[in-house]
Amino acid sequence: MPRLPVSRPACPQTGNDGVGLGKHHASSSFRRHPVHAATHQTQRGRGPSQTVDSLKIPEALLKISTVIAVTGLSESSIRRKMAAGDFPLPVRDGLRCTRWIAAEVQAWLRARQAQRDAA
Repeated sequence: MPRLPVSRPACPQTGNDGVGLGKHHASSSFRRHPVHAATHQTQRGRGPSQTVDSLKIPEALLKISTVIAVTGLSESSIRRKMAAGDFPLPVRDGLRCTRWIAAEVQAWLRARQAQRDAA
C-alpha cells in the first residue's frame, strides 16, 4: 500500500512545509535544530525550548539544550568534560531535572577565551 504524504505545519523560520526538504524538516531532528529552538517543541514535546537569552540572567538555570547551543559542544562532550573536572557541574532539581547555572557557563566560556588569547 503506498504511503500518503504527511501534512506538516509550515516552519515559521523558513516558511517551508517540510515536503521534499530531506531529513531536516522530515524528521524529529527538525525540532532540535538550533535555528528552530525558540519556535518548535523540544524532542520530548514538552513545550518550547529555552532561548539563549536566558544566559543574560546570571542566576538562570539552563537546560542541556541551551548549554549545547551556547557552547557548541555535544551533550556527550559536555558530560566528558564534567567528569574530567573541565566543565561546571549542574544543579540537580529532582531525579530527572538537571540544570546549569548561567553565570558558571559564562565564566567557563570566558576562561576558554582567555586561554585562547594567552596562547
